[in-house]
Amino acid sequence: IENFKQKYCKIKEDLLIIDLKHLTHHYARENILFEILSPKGFNYTHVKQILETGHNHSGRIFHTAEYELLVNRDEAIVRKKAEQVAWEIDIAHEDQYVELSDGKFIIELINRPEKFDPSPNVAYFDVEKIHFPLKIRHWQAGDSFQPFGMFGQVQKLKDFFINHKLSIFEKKNVKIMLSNGEICWIVGFRPDHRFSLDNSSMHCYRIDWISSDHEQK
Repeated sequence: IENFKQKYCKIKEDLLIIDLKHLTHHYARENILFEILSPKGFNYTHVKQILETGHNHSGRIFHTAEYELLVNRDEAIVRKKAEQVAWEIDIAHEDQYVELSDGKFIIELINRPEKFDPSPNVAYFDVEKIHFPLKIRHWQAGDSFQPFGMFGQVQKLKDFFINHKLSIFEKKNVKIMLSNGEICWIVGFRPDHRFSLDNSSMHCYRIDWISSDHEQK
């Protein structure tokens, strides 16, 4: 079964992702999927329903006592159930780093760099445009921002997530950074155009997000 796990499964942060697209072509697909899922409380009835759900019913969620499984297009995404608690964390002007349960933010005031780090986990903000304290929270219905590179065009986060093909589970894990009540960064994806450097910018804040998974590698 370990060989099948390596072939059909991958781990992404706290999610187990199963490749249903290729697994469904295996003659022993039900037995393989059962062996993968049974330690998490899923039974043969779950397995049959998951395999029958298919691409046209993307978004269906199955539950056990401790786990939930989302059929997302050609994948099954499994995670341990966690109580969703609304939270908000402040980053003060003097903070150099802020630790969360799944990673940390590093904040630096620097001169305008000659080269910018292209990582989606790094953002640069003009010192004249950003206002402390910054706030970190999960996304909320109705959120919108002006994605960097789209020249001021407003986009709803719901549409942004659809374009990036994020699952329901993945959307719940996305962190949003705000300055003075306005979204300035979809952490790990895209900063907001309104807070970016322009030709006159001499100094900026560089903020890095380093996830716990990245640190362990």
